Amino acid sequence: MVRNRLTTAALALGSALALAGFKEAKVEVPAALAAAAPMEVSGHRVRTLNKPMAFGAYRVTGVREGAEFSWSTEAFGVRGGSARQRYRFVLEGPEGEAREVECRSRSIEAWRGGWTVELTEAFSPRLACGLRSEGKLLRLVLGSRAGAELRGALVGSEGEAPLLAVRSLHRLEGSRLPLGAPAGYALERDGAAVAAVETLNRGRIWLAPDLDEPTRGTAAAAAAALLLYDPELTPQVE
Repeated sequence: MVRNRLTTAALALGSALALAGFKEAKVEVPAALAAAAPMEVSGHRVRTLNKPMAFGAYRVTGVREGAEFSWSTEAFGVRGGSARQRYRFVLEGPEGEAREVECRSRSIEAWRGGWTVELTEAFSPRLACGLRSEGKLLRLVLGSRAGAELRGALVGSEGEAPLLAVRSLHRLEGSRLPLGAPAGYALERDGAAVAAVETLNRGRIWLAPDLDEPTRGTAAAAAAALLLYDPELTPQVE
């Protein structure tokens, strides 16, 4: 993906202006979740790790952020950089069941003058998480794009169809213009949202009322992983 840093700044300014028009900005939730009550996230502040949090009947404990790396270099007038982030946590369910989650994200860019080329997806997904529950290991991968949108999936064994599809949400309630950065994410099954997470403010999470267990707990774990993910992680430009 190629972008001019002035364009990026303009998107950020547009997002700020959009947010300024609201007492409290709220993500536009998919219509399929209209009957689901939002669960407010307590103990969480955007981009703050290493602290427990909770939503509904779920508790996120053992939150640990690994080292964050950033570097840049230059060759033939073109500079490049990479930034990485790791974090893990345990999601405790209403019956005491525990799901272990470990995530890694990476951002790779090259730039010259005011132009930036994003290379992340040429090497790896933007976000990759492992979710362990009841002896099974699932993978949450986020990477492919459609414009500013991020897309991915929650998958089981290799070769199996995705359990849930994931896409970023960019629209706010009452706003006609989408934000450049994600305001949240939707988890979908057969094209309909069964869960969603809002990454604005303290965060909110929706789970469809008719979700079965363990799908409900798995979706809650994936939502918590997406809540802690920083899509704006970028290399340092020195």
